[in-house]
Amino acid sequence: MEIVLSKREANKVEKKERIIDTAEKLFLQKDFESTSMDEIAKESHLTKRTVYQYFNSKEDLFYAVALKGTNDYISNCEEALKTGRNALEKLRLLNKTYYQFYINHPGMFRIMNYQPDNKQNCEASPSYQELGAFKNRIVQLYMDIVEGGQSDGSINAKLNPKYAAYFGLLSSVGLLNLVSSMEASYIWGNEGLSESDFLLFSLDLLADALK
Repeated sequence: MEIVLSKREANKVEKKERIIDTAEKLFLQKDFESTSMDEIAKESHLTKRTVYQYFNSKEDLFYAVALKGTNDYISNCEEALKTGRNALEKLRLLNKTYYQFYINHPGMFRIMNYQPDNKQNCEASPSYQELGAFKNRIVQLYMDIVEGGQSDGSINAKLNPKYAAYFGLLSSVGLLNLVSSMEASYIWGNEGLSESDFLLFSLDLLADALK
């Protein structure tokens, strides 16, 4: 059943999405610390008071932007998993989906893996709480795949499934974060390696560690 919003509700949704899109643009052009709520309000053609009606802090707005990217990433994962023949292949597909997100959306990748310093504002952020639920969905995806692989024989049944799931997730995230922070010439230029070939090789190697 299609939900029809009132004109007032539709206007509120439009304003909230406009604020998030504007914040994303500014966070990508500059960075979180260098962007002010005044700038976001001005670029959104809204008052700062209106922006604060939707988001209780800059951290809350930051996590709303990160939530947008995480939602897109999860949708990509769920679509990719439809083609996996067994659990190990699905794990490789998850890793490649994260790699493609890293390549196609480098700015959003950085946002999703950044942690603002103001811990109090972060913990008070509704967007932060919602993002935590989304991240739990990603962990659950890995858990389901590992347990499925231990049943279909593609993943080592002797492994602790929770540890194996977190290894699969954190090792791929950590690898891409490390590479994204490196100077391109540090390895690729000096050693004659291809960054993309190295990452795809490494992500498959991490998945194969669970066989």
